[in-house]
Amino acid sequence: GPPGTLCGLHPMSGPSIFTPQPIPVIANRKVTGFAWNTDAQQPLLAVALQGVRSAHRTEGGSVLLFRGDGDHFEDVVIRTRDAAASPLKLAWAPAHVHNGGLLAVGWDDGTLLVWSLKDRLSGEEQEQHAPHAVTLIEWSPEAERFISGDGRQPEAGPANLSVWKVDSRGRPSTVCSYKPASLGGLSHAISRTAGKVKKLVTSVFAAPDCPPFYVAGPAGAVCHATDTGQCNEVIADLGAPVLAMLYDGGSDLLVCMLANSFLCTFKLANNKPTPKTKVKLAMGKGGLQGASWAAPGHLALACSDSLVRLHIVPEGDHYNLLLADVPGAAALGGETGSVVAVSHDPLRGSLAAATREGVAVVWRLIGGEGGMMEEAERAWAPLAPVALGKDRSATALGFGPGEGLLACQYTSGDRSGLCLLPETKLTRTHHGDWALLQTSAHTARVEHLSSGATRLLQTKMRVLGGALYGNVAVLWSGARIEVYEFDESDPSPDEPRLLGEFDSAAHPVALWDDKLFLCVGDRIELSNFAGSIEGSVGLSDAEGQPTCVHIAGRARRGAYLAVGTSTGFVKAWEISRTEARQHVSGRQLVASGPARITSIAITTDGARMSALLETQHTHKSAGNPAAGSASRASWVRSQGLRVYVAETDAVQVHDFGASHRMPQSHHWDPVETMLLAVDTRPTASAPSRSAPLEVTTLFSTPDGGLKVRDSLAPDVPDATFEGLLGLTVPRFHLVRADSLEVVAHESEERAGHKKAAEEARLVHALLLREFDGMEDVDAATSHALISFSYHLVLGQMDEAHRAVRNIKAASVWENMASMCVQTRRIDVAEVCLGNMGHARGARAIREAIGLRSDPEVCAGILAGGGGPPGPAAGK
Repeated sequence: GPPGTLCGLHPMSGPSIFTPQPIPVIANRKVTGFAWNTDAQQPLLAVALQGVRSAHRTEGGSVLLFRGDGDHFEDVVIRTRDAAASPLKLAWAPAHVHNGGLLAVGWDDGTLLVWSLKDRLSGEEQEQHAPHAVTLIEWSPEAERFISGDGRQPEAGPANLSVWKVDSRGRPSTVCSYKPASLGGLSHAISRTAGKVKKLVTSVFAAPDCPPFYVAGPAGAVCHATDTGQCNEVIADLGAPVLAMLYDGGSDLLVCMLANSFLCTFKLANNKPTPKTKVKLAMGKGGLQGASWAAPGHLALACSDSLVRLHIVPEGDHYNLLLADVPGAAALGGETGSVVAVSHDPLRGSLAAATREGVAVVWRLIGGEGGMMEEAERAWAPLAPVALGKDRSATALGFGPGEGLLACQYTSGDRSGLCLLPETKLTRTHHGDWALLQTSAHTARVEHLSSGATRLLQTKMRVLGGALYGNVAVLWSGARIEVYEFDESDPSPDEPRLLGEFDSAAHPVALWDDKLFLCVGDRIELSNFAGSIEGSVGLSDAEGQPTCVHIAGRARRGAYLAVGTSTGFVKAWEISRTEARQHVSGRQLVASGPARITSIAITTDGARMSALLETQHTHKSAGNPAAGSASRASWVRSQGLRVYVAETDAVQVHDFGASHRMPQSHHWDPVETMLLAVDTRPTASAPSRSAPLEVTTLFSTPDGGLKVRDSLAPDVPDATFEGLLGLTVPRFHLVRADSLEVVAHESEERAGHKKAAEEARLVHALLLREFDGMEDVDAATSHALISFSYHLVLGQMDEAHRAVRNIKAASVWENMASMCVQTRRIDVAEVCLGNMGHARGARAIREAIGLRSDPEVCAGILAGGGGPPGPAAGK
C-alpha cells in the first residue's frame, strides 16, 4: 500500500516546533488516562485523575475537561454519584453520535458513566461490571452503540462484555451482554466495517446497523460478537497474551501483536478469521509498548528501542525511522532512547513518538506514491525534537482534532502527569529592509536585511503568527494581539516598545500603515492598534472563511489586501483609501472538489495573486475506526502553483509534480510584478540526489501562462537554508537553517547561548544568476536585465535585444552571455560577445552556427576559450 497522503505545513511559515505546556490544574494529581474528542471546532481533552487516599485526606477520582489551549473547560468536574471511585477508561463518541458530545467513562469500581456535553449531565450504570474495574470501552464507528468490558480475574468468573445504546439525552442502557470464558479479562476490541451486507428494505428513520466487533484479552483468544445476541470464539489460542489489536479496513485484516513479539494478521472474510501472516518482531528490553496506524497499511510500533518500526500490512515488509537520524536528538540525549509511545494524526500526516528518557519527536509525511522501502523511509521528515522536562518518562501520546494539538502522559518518580505539546509554526515575513523571524513559541526577532542588526521581541503568549510594516511589528496568539514599535537606529537601539495590546480571536492578522486587518469568522475587521474596530469587509457563505492573508503595495500607488479562503477562493480589496474597496471579486481556483488556500501573495500593483492550496481526499481509514468514521477525509497538498490574473480573469498553473518537487512558499518581486520566486523541496519519489532546497523563478505572462525562467540550488559554503523569505531583484533572501537552530531551541537552561544567537544572522542574501558580481547594479540596468530575460524566455529575440541595447558595461554583457550558456541560446550569446568586444569568441560561435553544429558544441566553445569564464560557464 502507499505510505499515505501528503499533508502539509503552512507554506508561508517556517518549521514547526512542539513546546511542552503544563496544565496547572492537574499539577499535583495522578493522571490515569486521557482522550481527545473529535470536534476540530471545539477541541476538548478529557483527563482522568486518580483519587487521593492518605492519612490527611480522602478524595475520589474525577475527570476534568480542558480546551486545546490548556484552560479548564467551564470548570467541569465529572464524578460518580458516591464520588469514591477513580476513572480508568475514557472514550468520546464519534461525530455521528450526538455530534461527538458524549464521553463514556469506565471506573475502577465497575461504574459505567456517560456524560453529555450538551446537557452537562451524566448517566451511570453499575449492574454489568461492579465491583470489577472497567478496562475496555469502544464506540461503534457507524451506530449509536458502544461496548464495555471488565478485567476481572479468572477466579472471579468470566469477564462481562456489554453492548450499550444511548437515548436522545445520551443516557446509556444495555442492549445485550456476554461472558466469554476463553478471553480472561477484556482489554482490546475493534469493529469490522468492511464486508457489510446491504439491507433489502431501508428507511430514513431506521437506525444504522452496528458492525460486528472482535474482542481479545490476556488469555490469547479472540471472540466475534454482535449487538444481536451472538458471541463466538473465532481464534482459540494465539499462543500469548494480546498486547495490541488493530483493524485495517482497506484490506479487511485483523492485526494482533502478542507478548511473545509475534505480529499476526487474519483475513476476516465472512467474519471467520483466516491466518495470513505471522512475523517475529525485533524488540528492545520492555517489549511492545504501543501501536498506531501511520498511513493506510503502515503500522507504527513502539518496541522499546531507539527507532519507530513501521510494518507494511499485508505485504509483511517493514522500514524504520531512527532517532539517530533526527537532527538535534543527540543534544537532548534522545538518539539512543527507548520509544514507548506512538500516535498518528491522519488529517495532517503526522507521526509522533516519545521515549522512556523523556524526548518526543514528530515526523511529517512529505510525499511518496509507492510502497517501495526507499521511498517510504524518505516520505517522513522529522521536526525538531523536544524534551518533556526533567526526570519525565513518556507513557502515552495522543493527537487532538485541531491544528497542532498533541498531549503526552508521563511518569515522574511515583507521579503520573500530563502536558500539552502544542505545535507552533514559526512565522517568517519581511517588509522593506527588515525581516520578522519567530524563533520560539514566545520569541521573535526583527533583523535588518543589509546590516544584520537585530531587535528581540518577547511575550508570554504562544505566538501563532506575526506581521511587519516599517518599524512596527504585530504578534498574535488567536486569543490576544500585541503591537510593538522598534528603534531602527544603530548601534545602540532602544528596546522594542509595546504600542498596544488587546484580546482578539483573530487568526490570521495582517498589518499595513497604522491599521490591523483581523480575520474573524467570515469577515476581515479593520482595527487600530488599540483594538477599536473601524470597518470590515466580508465573505459570502460560498467563499468560506479566511485561511491566509497578504498585503502588498507601493508608495502613492495604492495597496492591496488579498485573502485565501477555506473553500478555495481568492479575493482582494484596495485598502489605501479611507474605506476598503473590492478590487477582485471572489474567484475559486479549483473547479471541482473541496479545496482550501494555504498561502497567498499579491503583487504590489494588484494585478496578480499567487496561491498554494490543499485538496480534500477521502480514503478508507486504517486502524480502529471507533474514534471516527470508517472513511476519513485528508487534506492533500497540491504540487501546483496557481496564479490568478485579474485583467483576464485567468488562472495559470505550474505543476512541480513533474520534477518530483513540492512548493513551499512563493514571493513576487515588488517592482518586476510579473516575476515570482518559488522555493521547493523534493518529494519522496524524487531521485535520491535531488537538491534539498531549490528556488525557481517564473514569469507570469499575459498570454503564455507561467514560464520558468531559472532554477537554482543555493550553494553557500558552511550554510544550509530553511527556505526563501522573499525576492527583491537582484537578490533572493533566504533563511539560514543552521543559524535558526541556535535561536529556536533557546531555553532558560541555555541562557548562556543567547548572545551568540543574537549575533548569528538568520537571513542570507543570494544574487540572481545573471547579477553575479553586480551587487550594486542601478535600477535601470536591473530592469533591462529582467526584461532581457523575460523576452528570452518567450523567444522574442528582437524585444530582448532592444531591452539591453543601451547597456555599455562589459560586465553586464558578460553575465548575459553566461546566462545564455544555461539557456543554450547561442545566437544571443554571439550578440553578447560582440557587445563586450570579444571578437574571437563571437567569430567562433558564428562559424559553428554556420556549420550547423549541435548547440552543445556551441555552448562548449562559449564555456571554454571562446567565451567568458563566468560561473554559469563552468566556473
